[in-house]
Order: sequence, then C-alpha cells, then structure tokens
Amino acid sequence: MDKNKNLKKIGEAIAFSRVGEDLFIRAKNALISGFGEDWYQSNLEDLIQGREGVDELVRSFGEDSFVVEEKAGRTTAKIENMQSIYLSDDDWSDLDEVVEWMSFWVGGSIVHWAVLERSIISLGLNSKVAESGRETFHKILHDLIEYGKTQKQV
Repeated sequence: MDKNKNLKKIGEAIAFSRVGEDLFIRAKNALISGFGEDWYQSNLEDLIQGREGVDELVRSFGEDSFVVEEKAGRTTAKIENMQSIYLSDDDWSDLDEVVEWMSFWVGGSIVHWAVLERSIISLGLNSKVAESGRETFHKILHDLIEYGKTQKQV
C-alpha cells in the first residue's frame, strides 16, 4: 500500500474513535444503567487514550498530517450520518438501541484499527497504540455480546 493510502487508513481509524467518544458521551446514562459506572469510565478513558495516541503519532507526520485529518473528517461525517439514521433522539436513553448501534460501530472499529496497525507498520512506525486500541474494541464487543445474551449488567 502506498504512503498516501496508509495515511488515509489512519484517518479512517481516527474517525471511528471520534465517533465512539461521542457515542459514549451521548449514551452515558443508558450505558451506565446497563454496564455500570466503572465499565463506562474505563472504556471511555481507553477510547480517549487510543485516539490521543494516534493523534500524537499523526502530529509527527508534518505536512502529511493534512491527508490524515482530511480523511478523518470525511469518514467521521459518514459514520455520524449512519449513526443518526440508526439512532433517533429518543433512542439515546434506550440501552437496547444503543447496544445494537454500538455493535455496528465496534465491528467497524475493530477492522479499521487492524488496518491502522498494518498501515503504521508499513510506514515503519511503532504499532503499540494500534494494538492497544484493538484490544479496547474487542473488550467492548465482548461485553456487548454478553449483554445481548443475558440482558443483565456485565
């Protein structure tokens, strides 16, 4: 994959993190009611740390960071549009609706962060931040599946 495409893939992964942070903030009450305050805070902090880690990496790209940010902006808008189609204003307090949307978001996040890892490695950079992010998304997915199976607090 060429450098420009790798940079764009990094932007796509950043978009999934940005949407995830917003999703957690907007669905805070529903998520806490189903998963608890500790789960909510821990996962939100992990999402923020992952995105900040990639943001720090992108700042080191100099002029190339423009390519990443441009793609991140376009991809964020696409994901937010899908989210607004799936979740109406009333749905943000409905845990089942939030969890169902989150399954789409987290699945996309896992794959995009795997591609992020490959892109970072292709650029000759340390992939630890991508590995950590993927772990966060896998953990969230596991908890969403458990909620779906049991509809109890995990």
